[in-house]
Amino acid sequence: MDTMKGFESTSTLFGGNAPFIEEQYENYLADPNSVGADWRSYFDSLRGGAADVAHAPVIDSFIKLAKSRRVAGAMVDATTMHKQVLVLQMIGKFRTLGMFQADLDPLQREVLPYIADLDLKSYGFAEADLDTEFDVGSLKAGAVRMHLRDIITALKDTYCRTLGAEYMYISDTPTKRFVQAR
Repeated sequence: MDTMKGFESTSTLFGGNAPFIEEQYENYLADPNSVGADWRSYFDSLRGGAADVAHAPVIDSFIKLAKSRRVAGAMVDATTMHKQVLVLQMIGKFRTLGMFQADLDPLQREVLPYIADLDLKSYGFAEADLDTEFDVGSLKAGAVRMHLRDIITALKDTYCRTLGAEYMYISDTPTKRFVQAR
């Protein structure tokens, strides 16, 4: 540990020199001839021919983004909203297709078909999403918000067990809601 501190205090790349080197590199990216030949050679060797962009505008944009809670919140909300929409779509698919996964064969001779719309992976959810809470819409399986893991369990219990009912064709919304509630 002391060796590293000693290196940092004597190296031109650490400490008070870092802002100067960063400025030199920014100048080099804008115009390689604007820095001395030694710096140009050093920066050429660092890049190894790869393209790079000026760091200062990128750093400034991240600083502004971090300070703007509204923008950061909107980015998080857009991702969360997309996942929320997928959850509601999945609930709808279980309502219309779940009966095809219902265990209706008491002799267990029928192989249930694979239905991608009932597969969590088809929606792009990861293992970490299972512990995320989502609104459940009109699903009357529990609370207004549930963990994705619990939503999947409730959907399978409701639409894929030993009784299947097709009711999504009902056009009268109060009647459909009545059946859903039961």
